[in-house]
Amino acid sequence: MKNKTGKYFKYAIGEIFLVVIGILIALSINNWNENRQNRKVLTIYTNQLIEEVEINVAQLNNIVKNETKLVKHLDTVVSLLNKQDYDNIKLKNKSYALLTFEDFNPETIAYDNLKSSGEFKLIENIELRNAISGAYNTFEDVKLTQEVHYYNMKTRVADYFLENADYGNFQHTSTDFAKDRVFKNLTLGSVATFNQKIEACKNSLESLKELKTKLEYFSNNEL
Repeated sequence: MKNKTGKYFKYAIGEIFLVVIGILIALSINNWNENRQNRKVLTIYTNQLIEEVEINVAQLNNIVKNETKLVKHLDTVVSLLNKQDYDNIKLKNKSYALLTFEDFNPETIAYDNLKSSGEFKLIENIELRNAISGAYNTFEDVKLTQEVHYYNMKTRVADYFLENADYGNFQHTSTDFAKDRVFKNLTLGSVATFNQKIEACKNSLESLKELKTKLEYFSNNEL
């Protein structure tokens, strides 16, 4: 009886051991499959974010380029005003810059989907997560400066031009155009808001370029 009991005990221990091994193997396979699926999801999001960053970088570069030109036009206007050279043809020709600006409309679909899906937590690299959030948050500064400029343009500047300019033929504009303090203040204010937006765009560009480098490293080394 003792020998039989010992054999049964050894057999039971063996069965338990096999069951435990089977469970561990199943868990290992399940974890492997889950990790593989997570890597596939992260690969998709990483590639989408890189493409999205490139789109936003191109748009911001274009804004900086075009609005820098507008500032140069307005600098010429300010210079002419300081000289009281009101009859200079450049004064009217370059004043159109007061009614112009580049609209910033960032692409954020991939970032929004990553956040709303709850899969942002799959990125275990905290530095990368902070870089993603930080870069996209810079868009708020750009849009804020843009809103200020647009508000001034569509109200104060637009009102001035409606009262003093001839949209049909700008050269037939009133001879009093630009000769008052209001026009000069509007011009100086526009230069200031343009420069604020340009600076915000440059800061955003720097963050986006750093983010792209981190995303490419993540894609090549951690996925």
